[in-house]
Amino acid sequence: MTTNANRVDGRTVALFALAIAMMVALVVAWRIDAEATTTPPELPYVLTIVDEQGAPFAGATVVIAEETLTTDTNGEVETTLRGPELAIVSATGMLPDGIVVGSPGAESTTLRLLAETGPGGERTVMHFAGDFMLGRRYVTTESDEDPLVSDEESARSIVSSIARLFGLADLSTVNLETVVGALALEDAHPGSRYLLQSPTTALAAIDELGVDLVTLGNNHVYDWMDAGVVSTIRSLEQAGVSYTGAG
Repeated sequence: MTTNANRVDGRTVALFALAIAMMVALVVAWRIDAEATTTPPELPYVLTIVDEQGAPFAGATVVIAEETLTTDTNGEVETTLRGPELAIVSATGMLPDGIVVGSPGAESTTLRLLAETGPGGERTVMHFAGDFMLGRRYVTTESDEDPLVSDEESARSIVSSIARLFGLADLSTVNLETVVGALALEDAHPGSRYLLQSPTTALAAIDELGVDLVTLGNNHVYDWMDAGVVSTIRSLEQAGVSYTGAG
């Protein structure tokens, strides 16, 4: 009888321990899910706009997400943010500019605007972007969260968050480091270890950014040899994109 009692007690203890372990696992899983799905709180943020001499700039227009604000006599605008956002600032007689606000741990920042005319005369703003391509992971994605380029609309959406900033320049260029077209893999350069090719629909991203000129003077423009260069140039010409550096 004593032995049987000990067995029952041991089984009960084991079942009880298992139940506790399952409860702990459920609580942990619930907390992880709750943390992952909780919306970040809105936190106060102050953006200060100054001129070239560092004086507060009143009356400047600040666009943050869908909100339009005007700087006060201290050159400030106050808002609340859940995370980083792009702020576009413009004012009469000044060059428009952009800045990312709401970085983690920051409650304020200052942006200095430059006048349209400087000591040397009228100023020109130029934006230069490095290697640009929308092939490989944008065409064949590994998860549902990866951006996918399947048409012109999806190509535009990938760059839409920075298009307003990039479009502020008087002249903008990108290094188009990819073949543009739909060439077969077996026709690629046999000596190229990494092959870059983007679909023609990806050129809609170039238009969305407001790019004035693409440069083709790079090694990947020849990943499909002469046929790839011809395909790229024809695609650019059909899309109305100016280019230099190959051909």
